[in-house]
Amino acid sequence: GVDQWPLNQHPLASGPFMLENWDYSHALTLARNPRYSGTPAHLDRVMFRIIKEPAARILALEAGELDFVADISPHDAARLEMNPDLEIKSTHGRRFYYLQWNCRNPRLADAGTRRALSLALDRERMMETLLDGYATPAVSPIAQVLWNHADHLAPDPYDPPQARRLLREAGWLPDEADGVLRRDGLPLQLEILTRTGDPVRRDGAVIIRENLQAVGVSVTIRTLELAAGLELVNAGNFDVYFGSMTPNLYGDPSSAIHSDAIDEFNDGFYSNDQVDALLEKALGTLDREEAKPYWFALQEILQADPPAAYLFCPQRLDAVSRRIRNIRPHVLSPVNNLSEWWIAPEDRKYRTGAAP
Repeated sequence: GVDQWPLNQHPLASGPFMLENWDYSHALTLARNPRYSGTPAHLDRVMFRIIKEPAARILALEAGELDFVADISPHDAARLEMNPDLEIKSTHGRRFYYLQWNCRNPRLADAGTRRALSLALDRERMMETLLDGYATPAVSPIAQVLWNHADHLAPDPYDPPQARRLLREAGWLPDEADGVLRRDGLPLQLEILTRTGDPVRRDGAVIIRENLQAVGVSVTIRTLELAAGLELVNAGNFDVYFGSMTPNLYGDPSSAIHSDAIDEFNDGFYSNDQVDALLEKALGTLDREEAKPYWFALQEILQADPPAAYLFCPQRLDAVSRRIRNIRPHVLSPVNNLSEWWIAPEDRKYRTGAAP
């Protein structure tokens, strides 16, 4: 098969580095490419070591055996920040966590109720508790790092009094017996569905339940394996889904919010004619500057008539030895400018041309 082709073990190189050695399952070494026509890489060679266990990677970094570890946990980052020999590089990512409302549920069918519930959520507490503060609040399904994100919009604040006012305006009144909100005899009773294996969602669901209960919502949590949970979501058999999403790079959320995207990722059956029209105008406008007003207006509508409560965007965290200079991680890659990394002579561990 293709995976056995010799070329895969000796790939051609047209960039600043070329493959020098590949020790399967252990390490891969790149060397400066002498035939590269652009600016030569500053480093003679770079070794990528394969260490499967995150804890082992961190220990190797602290022992000086590694100079760079990508995508570390917030807990590790908070501890490594105190190490004077190390630096934490944080990069805004595309992924965000959200609560998907099922708009076919009569409890969630109106925008006022969904907007009120979003205002009941303490995003700052979630970011501090779940991610040690290494996150930013989410505003819309268009990530902060993308060109058409509406920077002028503020994230929904934590405002329980306003949430209660909006719920009252939407017709929800507390029951004298148990304090749970009811409208036309229907209790505001919601089940939050989420997946196993993600501590952020496991612990975040507890905070969300507490926030919503504080404004009169009866909340239960249901945790399932990913496949089983998504089967329920795709079938529409859920109230609220606590999920995460990594949007596409070109800033088009149509698959999650257009009324024709029910068979894609519009799992909450959201429908808004203005949203559909703005999506079509924005996507039909090739000039980015001319398209931005449509994208911005779209996100303003999504804040007033939310298909989901957009919660927070985790930062990608990379740990680096201070002896490595000019590391600039990018949203697409932590080693984005690898050819520009350099080490001062007094910080070098190895002779020029010598492998570690």
